[in-house]
Amino acid sequence: MVNINRKLVSSLIIIMMLIFVLNPIIAKGEALRVFDDAYLFTEEEIKILSEEASNISSSYDMDIIIVTTDDANGKSARDFGDDYFDNNGFGLGPNLDGILFLIDMDNREVYISTSGDGVRYLTDERSENVIEEALDSGLGEGDYYGGAMGFLSGTKKHLQMGIPSDQYSQDESVKKENSLTFMEGIMSLITGLLASAGFFFGTKSKYKMKSPVKAVNFRENSIVNFTKEDNKLIDTVLTNKKIAKPSSDSGKSTTHESASGKTHGGKGAKF
Repeated sequence: MVNINRKLVSSLIIIMMLIFVLNPIIAKGEALRVFDDAYLFTEEEIKILSEEASNISSSYDMDIIIVTTDDANGKSARDFGDDYFDNNGFGLGPNLDGILFLIDMDNREVYISTSGDGVRYLTDERSENVIEEALDSGLGEGDYYGGAMGFLSGTKKHLQMGIPSDQYSQDESVKKENSLTFMEGIMSLITGLLASAGFFFGTKSKYKMKSPVKAVNFRENSIVNFTKEDNKLIDTVLTNKKIAKPSSDSGKSTTHESASGKTHGGKGAKF
């Protein structure tokens, strides 16, 4: 009986020790939404950012990640952000839904990388709005914590609004395929000039006169009678109407393929 009690006590002690040792690891695992590799945040700021990112993630089933770096390994901010998302296994659900916010101190650029439904929620226009909110929240002046909070605030607002009714995704390569090459542009220019020249000289030859026509003596064959006339403008109402500008392509989400072959959207800006 004594041996059993000793074994029980020993087991309880071991369990308590494991809980004590593993608890920080578990807590850290739950908070792995902020990766401050450039050391831009304090520990308290990381805690607050992590909690807010986790709340948004759980509320909208969207992986919200914040990353800072001072070494992009020779990559652009876009490539670094996409690769960071892909290589670290971020994204929720079968479509890997997620939004990554990168503060790239190496390229001095802030970038948003979207994946899955993140592409649909944050269209090109919305991504630009979120980046603008981050910059206005202090990121442009060196307040990186304020900028990150601005990103979370702007992202949450657009997630609450839902996916735009006119949202559609278009790969950036479509635009390149529909554009002219350099040689096609030169040939188009030459063809246009030849066509214009042919039309000009053809029209000119039709109206060419065989013999000059005598000028008419306008002094002897004209009568001019000057009279004074007053025009009065009455009962007139002047109104101003603002002409609305054509609506922008607000529902468009431009996508591209990352190095791992996955589809991403996103936007960036220098600071």
